[in-house]
Amino acid sequence: MKGQIISIFFLIMCPIFLQGQDLDMKSPDTEKSKKEIQKEKRKLARKQLIQHFNIGANATYTFINSSARFEGKNSILSAQINLEKHLGLADKKWVYTGFFICRITPRSGINGNYYQLNRKVDNILADDIMFMDDTIQKGTVVSSYFNTKVASFGYLFSILTHQNAHLALFINFYFAQIKLGVHAEPISVNRSVTYIAATPNFGFVASFRIKKWFTIGGAVSMFFYNTKNFSGTFYDLGIFGEFYPAKWIGLNIGYKVFNLSVKFPEENYNAYIDYNLRGPSAGIRFRF
Repeated sequence: MKGQIISIFFLIMCPIFLQGQDLDMKSPDTEKSKKEIQKEKRKLARKQLIQHFNIGANATYTFINSSARFEGKNSILSAQINLEKHLGLADKKWVYTGFFICRITPRSGINGNYYQLNRKVDNILADDIMFMDDTIQKGTVVSSYFNTKVASFGYLFSILTHQNAHLALFINFYFAQIKLGVHAEPISVNRSVTYIAATPNFGFVASFRIKKWFTIGGAVSMFFYNTKNFSGTFYDLGIFGEFYPAKWIGLNIGYKVFNLSVKFPEENYNAYIDYNLRGPSAGIRFRF
């Protein structure tokens, strides 16, 4: 009887014991499987970053409209100048922009761009103008310049990453420098104003793949501020279509608009500068 009980116990426990051994033997395999899954995820992330660095340049044929106004701090009087009409500065010009995008992870990265636009002209005034304290009469030969430098750097975060669609938000810091001056040697007038600012800028960029070799998209960014002595409004937008003759290169065409309106103190005046660029663009981008 005792031997039968032992036999029954052995028959019951043996499968359980063997099953436990199987579990112990499979445990390393299970752990290995988890490691392989993590490895595959990292591999996929690296694959998504295979073109993690973009660098390129755009040329925009811009139509320019800019003006300056000077308002006495203790006066309601002001004088406004249209820089193209009154000073004779060019109202059309090519503007060249360089940019880069560097992805740190599949969803985040840094970006930056830079452009400058310099205009200078010697012109005989067709109308009287007032530049701060000085009144310059028509018929006077005036040398004028209006120079702009804009650099932008910031952080990019993708909220939608799909092989056919991409949507990202970004926050950039804009560094802008504007210099405006007039020089009328016959009447000893030599005046200039300079605006320098570093401001944040918020926006988004989106793109949609129509074909394997063609994408459309656009970007919008903007910011405004207002203090006692300074105020400003910035916005920058563009739309584009991009062709890919090869995986590592993109050719794009589009339309861009940039607008800047600022107020800042200059000597005994408040200076107001409005500056608008718009026009078709074309460019090239290299993807690594």
